[in-house]
Amino acid sequence: MSNQLTGKERQGVMTIKTIAIYATRTGKEAMRIDKTECSRGTFYSYIGKYGAASGLDYQAMQKEVALIKGYHKGMILVQGNEL
Repeated sequence: MSNQLTGKERQGVMTIKTIAIYATRTGKEAMRIDKTECSRGTFYSYIGKYGAASGLDYQAMQKEVALIKGYHKGMILVQGNEL
């Protein structure tokens, strides 16, 4: 038997959606924030110029964004919703 999952088994297991993108003053991607929904719950992660983190809940992600925006004043939202 193959270790590959069929399409039916993959449905609903995990969904990942980019919910916000922040850019630097020069237009480079500062943070790409993803929302992951799976059987264990909903988690948030980010990756970008200023670092990376994963497995955060919504409130922890809000604090992380606020912290990074505090250090990098020129960071602006270019896609999605403000956290």
